Amino acid sequence: IITGFVLIPHNKAETDGMVSSLTLADFLIKAFGARVCFVTPPECTNAVENVCKYFDIDICSLDDLTAKKGSFSHIVFTKDFNEAEKQAEEIISKELPKAVLSIEAPGRNEVDKYHNAIGQDITDKEAKTDILFEMLLEKGVFNIAIGDLGNECGMGAIKEHIKKYLEDKGIEVVDHGTYSEDSVDYPDYAAKLCEDITSGASGAQKGILICGTGIGISIAANKCKGIRAALCGDVFSAKMSREHNNANVLCMGERVLGVGLAEMITDAWLETEFAGGRHERRVNKIMDLEAK
Repeated sequence: IITGFVLIPHNKAETDGMVSSLTLADFLIKAFGARVCFVTPPECTNAVENVCKYFDIDICSLDDLTAKKGSFSHIVFTKDFNEAEKQAEEIISKELPKAVLSIEAPGRNEVDKYHNAIGQDITDKEAKTDILFEMLLEKGVFNIAIGDLGNECGMGAIKEHIKKYLEDKGIEVVDHGTYSEDSVDYPDYAAKLCEDITSGASGAQKGILICGTGIGISIAANKCKGIRAALCGDVFSAKMSREHNNANVLCMGERVLGVGLAEMITDAWLETEFAGGRHERRVNKIMDLEAK
């Protein structure tokens, strides 16, 4: 089980993910005799020890873990990129686990940066546990990643991920930016994409816009004539935005969605056709509002 998130400026461990993860570990040990390796940043050490005392869990070494049924070991993972792969290999060399769970643990983006929920760069403060998770992934270990914000493992940088996801499916993508992590004004990019759609410049009939929450960029897109932008955070909304509202722009929030859910939302949105009928009458009334 990989967990733990460092809160700044306090430099202390976030507790909700870690406590719930230890509760799960306690259940797995007592119900199934599981051998649980618990991997966290250094800041979590005191909290892990205190919760283990509460649950009456004995902490053993990693070597003892491989030999003793129903045991628990706590590993403090490095914050150094250069040491992370080496430490991950050492852990895996003891024994390949049957499963790996990442619960509210940080994950890096496309340019190897870690951010917290409000966009602050916390790369130097976080343990690089996602490298261990990825190495186990590559070895075919059954895996589950659970996060509640876009900066956690199992989440990630959605824009570049979705672009590649669509290209791998043979869908041509016109990329209007942005192309870096530098701060930009999202209305500018909403305007570029919407103008492309309404002018027919590239032949694109639909577009996807992404910002931190999806809210700002959806508001900006809906100011553009001829655009029906839908902010979607779930598959059902994505389907309904096409079937009932004939949305031609999908908006998503990078900090609130994981890449897996973003893929499902994108697929549902692209694959659903407009139902027409009574919905066409209503959509026409929406478009008439632009003239007022």
